[in-house]
Amino acid sequence: MTSLLGVSEEEFQKLSHSGVRDLKDSYGVVYKYYIQFSPNNDRELLERMNLNRSNTVYFTPEQLSK
Repeated sequence: MTSLLGVSEEEFQKLSHSGVRDLKDSYGVVYKYYIQFSPNNDRELLERMNLNRSNTVYFTPEQLSK
């Protein structure tokens, strides 16, 4: 996952975040995962990751299974 985020394991460990959460469709099938990062984290690290306005990044199940 750290390679998808563009940070090292050590850098990831320093970040305050929600942990990996899932989004399910109406049948209960996971179609997406996400992690939300605290805005209080190191701004440089947050800027290196492809986060949206709410400091969240989304992954497909295929991306996480690699």
